[in-house]
Amino acid sequence: MSNNNLLVIGSGIAGLTAAQAAAKNGFTVHLVEKDGVLGGKAATYACKATNNCAKCSACLVLQVRAAVEAEEGIKVYLHSRVSRCGGQPGNYQVQLKTPAGEVEIQVAGIIVAAGFSPLAPEKRGELGLGWQRGVISALELEQALAREGKFVKAYPGVQKIGFVQCVGSRDLALGNEYCSQVCCMYALRLARKIKHELPDSEIAVFYMDIQTFGRSFDKYLKEIEEVAQIKLVRGIPAKVFSFPYEKVTVRYTDSLSGRVESEQFDLLVLSTAITPENELTELAQTLGIEQNRFGFLANLEPGNYQSSKKGIYVCGTCQGPKSISDSIAQARAVVGQLLTDQATR
Repeated sequence: MSNNNLLVIGSGIAGLTAAQAAAKNGFTVHLVEKDGVLGGKAATYACKATNNCAKCSACLVLQVRAAVEAEEGIKVYLHSRVSRCGGQPGNYQVQLKTPAGEVEIQVAGIIVAAGFSPLAPEKRGELGLGWQRGVISALELEQALAREGKFVKAYPGVQKIGFVQCVGSRDLALGNEYCSQVCCMYALRLARKIKHELPDSEIAVFYMDIQTFGRSFDKYLKEIEEVAQIKLVRGIPAKVFSFPYEKVTVRYTDSLSGRVESEQFDLLVLSTAITPENELTELAQTLGIEQNRFGFLANLEPGNYQSSKKGIYVCGTCQGPKSISDSIAQARAVVGQLLTDQATR
């Protein structure tokens, strides 16, 4: 291999995994991250274990990050972006904009793992995210639990919690017809963790349909209802308000009974959609690769991790919603395909 340089864009769990796997296979990896720390959003997630591991994979992110930071074959560029990309497969000329100035590198291939952005709060403003007291996103809850360690430290005095699923997912009005896949499981894990810490708390989960992605989901769902006694309500709130009440009030139609109901909560947690990263279109244009109709990066074809441009591969949530474990598996598969393509070129 005449050029063993590889560019990885993004340092979330997919980018970290791809960088680590590529370095182990002889590549000199140039890992570019636009923020000031490696790990992406997943590095801010909380462990959701109760007495047993919840298999949320949050701990894996920190482990892989530590391994990447210790790997001599990986050069990290923080606060950096790709400003230009030219050349051809096997020999791309890439210009990076870094705090130290412009850096030019020649790489044999490029792996894009640019991550995602949560739904902008104003897209579903009627649910109160970003302006209504007592309404937060699930990502904010994750980060608070990771920071404080316990729910009671992060939200003292809160006893009644509501979770609202599919906020911006499967939403025809927003053009987000896809399911974000991970929301049901992580919301239920968060609810289970809170219930374990506060057995007397009241927790309700409002849902459109419970999506059973992942192994042992049905067994976990049964435990949620029968053991943890977390209430599952099939109906998505249409409106959230607090005035003239002190607590957050949600109004919804129970799709099973057909009745319009209202219920008050101390805290309302919204599971917002996974949407394309805010700067993804600019990056796609710089690299000359295509996006799909939802704005995520497009694969050449199903099962092929190459983008619309030969020698540039995509993985992780910039390609579409997926869990931490699925992002890890896809990143490893991308490196495997890259090695195969290099060997047959």
